[in-house]
Amino acid sequence: MRLLRNSLLGSGYPKIIVTLLLSCLVLVSLEFSYSVMDSPPSPTLWFVLALLSAGVALASAFITLCIYSYEESSTVTELLLFSSFAILDLVLNTWPLSYPFAEVGIDISLIGAAATGGRLLARVVEDLRRALPVCLIIAVVDTWSVMAPGGVTKKLVETFQSGESRTLGLLLFSFPLPGGGAARLGVGVTDLVFASAFIYLLVKAEKKLFLTVFAMLLACIAALSLGMLLASPVPVLPFLALAFWIVNRKEMKLNRKEKLELAVFLVLLAAFLAGLSYLRS
Repeated sequence: MRLLRNSLLGSGYPKIIVTLLLSCLVLVSLEFSYSVMDSPPSPTLWFVLALLSAGVALASAFITLCIYSYEESSTVTELLLFSSFAILDLVLNTWPLSYPFAEVGIDISLIGAAATGGRLLARVVEDLRRALPVCLIIAVVDTWSVMAPGGVTKKLVETFQSGESRTLGLLLFSFPLPGGGAARLGVGVTDLVFASAFIYLLVKAEKKLFLTVFAMLLACIAALSLGMLLASPVPVLPFLALAFWIVNRKEMKLNRKEKLELAVFLVLLAAFLAGLSYLRS
C-alpha cells in the first residue's frame, strides 16, 4: 500500500489534494452519468446501481483516508484542518450552489474532516489493543442513538425528514441516485472518523491495512443495503467495528481482568442509555 501510494502520487501534502480531486471527479462523473439515463431503471436494477454508486463513492473516501494516514503532522495542524473542513461543510450546506456540485463539495469536506478527525482520535486510542473497547462502545452507543426511542440520531432523522431541522444534512455523506439526484443514505462523518482512526492505527502498527479497509468497505455497503431494504436508518458503526475486529482480532486480545472491566463498563453504559431513552421518550 505504501509503495502504491508513493508511486502514484509522490510525497507530501499535494498528494492529499490530488486524491481529493480524483474523488471529486469520480463523484461528479457518477452524478452526471446517472442523471442522463433515458428512462427510470427497474427496481432491482435501481437497487444494484444505487449500491454501486455508494460503493464507488465510499471507496474514494477510504482511499483518501488511507493516503492521508501516512502523513505526519502536529495536533494543532490537524485541529486547523478539521475546523477548515467543518466550516466548508457548513458553507456548502447553506450556499445556493447548483446540483451536483454542492453535494460533491459536501462529500469532499466530510472526507477531509473525517481524515483529520480520525487522526486526532487515533492519538487518544494509541494502539490496536485499546481499539477493542472502542469498537464495543461505539457499537452500543451508535445502535442506541439510531434505533432507540429518544436516541440522538433518531431524533435528528425525524426532524430532518419533517423539515424542522437541517442539522443532519451537515453530517451525512451523499450518493448519486440512478435517474438523477442524490440521497443521504446513512453513512455520516462520525462513521468515517472512526474508519480513519482505525486506518491510522493499522498504518502505525504496520498490520493488515488493505484487507481491513476492504472489509470495512463491505461492512458499510452491507449496512446501507439493509437500510435500503428496510426503508429505515441502520447504524453503520456496529458493522464497521465488527469488520475491523474480525480482521485484527489476534492483535486486539485482552487479558481476563481487562475483559471483566470492559464487561462491567458495557453493562453500566447500557443501563445509562436505557435510562436516558426512558427520560427522553
